[in-house]
Amino acid sequence: MYFQALVGFLLFDTKFTIVLCDSSAGYVCRINHKRTLDLPEEADDICNALLPILTAVYKSRVMIEDTNKLVKQKPVDIDVDLDQCKTILPSFTSEGCKRKRKRSSDSTEE
Repeated sequence: MYFQALVGFLLFDTKFTIVLCDSSAGYVCRINHKRTLDLPEEADDICNALLPILTAVYKSRVMIEDTNKLVKQKPVDIDVDLDQCKTILPSFTSEGCKRKRKRSSDSTEE
């Protein structure tokens, strides 16, 4: 099975969420939010909550490593013929627009 996933981490205040983006059908990106873990506010409670967080981060790391292995197995050769590309519109060139614009006067006299 050809499976690639992009893993993201969301940290909001005391909430820790893992977000997975994958293409299960091969052409559509599916976004899954995993169960949100609550980070403890007190320093004494960090030992109790640390194990589930470290487990989730380790599983994410394994998924990232598997995706990297898949990507490195089959390099993609991109063959682009620049002569067949459409020309870029003049507004996107470095020359820019040479016509001066009028400035509207925002100040009004009373």
